[in-house]
Amino acid sequence: MSVIHVRSLRIAPLVLLAYGSLAFAVEPAASDTPATEQSGNALVQKVQDALHADQTLLARHINVRADGDVVTLSGYVATTAELTQAKRDAKNVPGVKKVVDQMKVDRSRLGSGPSDGG
Repeated sequence: MSVIHVRSLRIAPLVLLAYGSLAFAVEPAASDTPATEQSGNALVQKVQDALHADQTLLARHINVRADGDVVTLSGYVATTAELTQAKRDAKNVPGVKKVVDQMKVDRSRLGSGPSDGG
């Protein structure tokens, strides 16, 4: 019986250490708080609105993600002019400090307008 007790004492600190590490690892980061997520969603919406309002580019294939005041654009555009304009539109949205460009130019998308259904 005492052997089990001694083993339990040896394992207990490891369990506590593992539990503490697990609790620390799953603690939400500051950027994952509901208020930050909500402001990030608001910034994403503002950038999407700006892109869709620009009649010079087809914005439905552009994805927007925000991390604080940094906005990432991904997806594709048909021309380098659209790529440049999308970055400019995003940068001009109040609250955006930096735009990360992960978009690709895909010329096969030329002519795929809003009525093409895809």
